Amino acid sequence: MKQAFKYLLLALGGLLALVLAIVAYIAATFDPNEHKPRLIQLVKDQTARTLTIPGDIRLTFFPRVGAELGRVSLSEPRSEQVFAAAEQLRVSVALLPLLARNIRVERVLVDGLELKVRRERDGRYNFDDLLARSPATDKPPASADNSPPAALPQIDMAGITMSNARVSYSDAASGQSLAVSQLSLNTGAIRDGQKAALSLSADIAGQQPALALKLALRVNYTPALAQRALKLDQLDLSLGGKAAGLQDLQFTLGLASVQASADKIEGQGLALDLSAPGPAGEKLNLKAQGQASVDLVREAAQLTLGGTLDSTTLALKAGVQNFARPATSFDLALGVLDLDRYLPKPTTSAAASAGPVPARAEPNISLAALRGMDLRGTLKVATLKVMNLKTTGLRLQLKAQNGLAELNPVTASLYGGGFNGRLLADANAGQRLGARLDLRGIQIGPLMKDLLDRRPLEGRGNVALDLTTGGSTVSQLKKRLNGTVGVQLGDGAINGVDIAGAMRNAKAKLGGGGQEGTAGAQQKTDFSEFSASLKITDGVARNDDLSAKTPLLRLGGAGTVYLAEGRLDYTVKATVVPTLQGQGGPELEQLRGLTIPVRLSGPYSDVKWKIDVAAIAGQRKQEAQQMLDAKKEALKDKLKESSGDKLRNLLKR
Repeated sequence: MKQAFKYLLLALGGLLALVLAIVAYIAATFDPNEHKPRLIQLVKDQTARTLTIPGDIRLTFFPRVGAELGRVSLSEPRSEQVFAAAEQLRVSVALLPLLARNIRVERVLVDGLELKVRRERDGRYNFDDLLARSPATDKPPASADNSPPAALPQIDMAGITMSNARVSYSDAASGQSLAVSQLSLNTGAIRDGQKAALSLSADIAGQQPALALKLALRVNYTPALAQRALKLDQLDLSLGGKAAGLQDLQFTLGLASVQASADKIEGQGLALDLSAPGPAGEKLNLKAQGQASVDLVREAAQLTLGGTLDSTTLALKAGVQNFARPATSFDLALGVLDLDRYLPKPTTSAAASAGPVPARAEPNISLAALRGMDLRGTLKVATLKVMNLKTTGLRLQLKAQNGLAELNPVTASLYGGGFNGRLLADANAGQRLGARLDLRGIQIGPLMKDLLDRRPLEGRGNVALDLTTGGSTVSQLKKRLNGTVGVQLGDGAINGVDIAGAMRNAKAKLGGGGQEGTAGAQQKTDFSEFSASLKITDGVARNDDLSAKTPLLRLGGAGTVYLAEGRLDYTVKATVVPTLQGQGGPELEQLRGLTIPVRLSGPYSDVKWKIDVAAIAGQRKQEAQQMLDAKKEALKDKLKESSGDKLRNLLKR
């Protein structure tokens, strides 16, 4: 036994001596720099790219095989423009473990890496040729059975250090660009079954959208090469800076653990924290916890979150199918949400009085994002405030696909009643918007006060809207508005004008040129019934069927509302009821049965009214003339009858 062991040691010693002798011979006789021209030509022949190695290649052989290069660069195909370059590369592999198919690598050092990625207008990338494979390699290896893949060789790496790296990306079709600079990466030892730490940091800048962010990532990882799996824990990702016009953006993502394999990725203990300023200068804060999973075989991802958005509760379930053309679904429930908190504040009167503001181009409203969207889901909001309108129990179904987004149905309770309907946004046909809403049993006064800060109408009833418009600015949307609006109200009032009171005053001025005034907050005309419809064509609304009843009057009317200009030109025709018995005062009793025009005109904020007193006098004169004519006709008929009777009496004699 001892003899055999002795011979074994001698054999191993001899083998080691032989290996050392071979390595020593290669080191003494082999100069890799002599083969650089052949290597450069090989790259040229295979890829049509130019490989440049201006410095010397230095090799090591024992106890590790390695190489150290100075600056290295690779060009674009058939061009001298640089695609990738590095200032320094260093890597070495322990020699003896290779005999047992074990790869033991010293720390890999990469300094000054520069990579330029470009996407052409036809969708091709400038590295597609490097990924192309020969027909032989495209075919999967033949196998007589479904045996599992061969085990990977054991890898033992001291780590990877990358410093001062730069990566740029540009898209010729969209104009989008992205630049990653000051990229640094450090890993601990990469060994099967051993936990190590990874850290990464970088600066990110871009256009469309504009970005200026700092990225930092720290995570623990444990490779499981035999199972082709990777475990991560204590992942912390942070982003801070400017994105899409938002300043002081702060985003952190935490994961307690991640299990990753070739088929699936599962994350537990997910924590999101987002802080960003809104358009109104208010801070938006999102804090949520949940979990996520990705099925790589089925190309499906799931996300579950629960938390708070500022002061409201949030519960989200979302899923994605088909990673190449993502189809997203969601179910989002929110508590009390005040969207006005995030909208720009209106210009104050003090600011307006400071002097004329130079005209500025209207901001564009773009629906282009809908063209690449495949999204459907449900949104529920317990209490919502938007544009000062308040609703409860809002629920909507969203479907967005091929540039067309539809909310159908949309239901909610508001102002003592409720509504349901359908909203539409089409990004394909020059940006088209549509709304079909049916409001039932609502209090119109509080609604208009919150929406317009004015209460031109009071009452409870129904409103039906069927509207369409198009354009890319607010002005265009107003000018291209078309559709119909119908209103039916009961037990309310027309605010701003007291038609009965104005008619009393007008009676005292019969024969004059007229009476006029400005709509006042304390003036109103009560009604028991009110109905009207509007037909809107290119931003101009026409009404010809106003009908309202008050205890003293019957109201009709017709006129035009210029929506784009914010003004109206409307004539209300008021008729004093014939059955009036003193309750309207002696002035109105004298106007019984007369129809009196009241013209309303001017901007919404300063409506003027005018009663044509001369028209009242003319109408009274006409009425008197009609009465006189009627009496004349009656007298003629009586005279005729009397003459006929006398003639008949004479004939009888």
